Amino acid sequence: MGEGIARVRIYPNELEARLAEGVLQDAGIRAVVRPEFGGYGLWGQNQFSAHGLWVLETQVEEARALLEGIC
Repeated sequence: MGEGIARVRIYPNELEARLAEGVLQDAGIRAVVRPEFGGYGLWGQNQFSAHGLWVLETQVEEARALLEGIC
């Protein structure tokens, strides 16, 4: 059985979420950015809407600690 994923934080837009994703990936933490509130299919792709940053459940605390004060 695979590990679940958990949202670390919601960012106001895709750019900020992608920057945080890069910080985590540079530290060896796999991360994914997902749009909030309906996703890409509902209103089309909108990088100016809220986006969530997700990581493996086992890495949530490590990711939050790394992003604290950075992003």
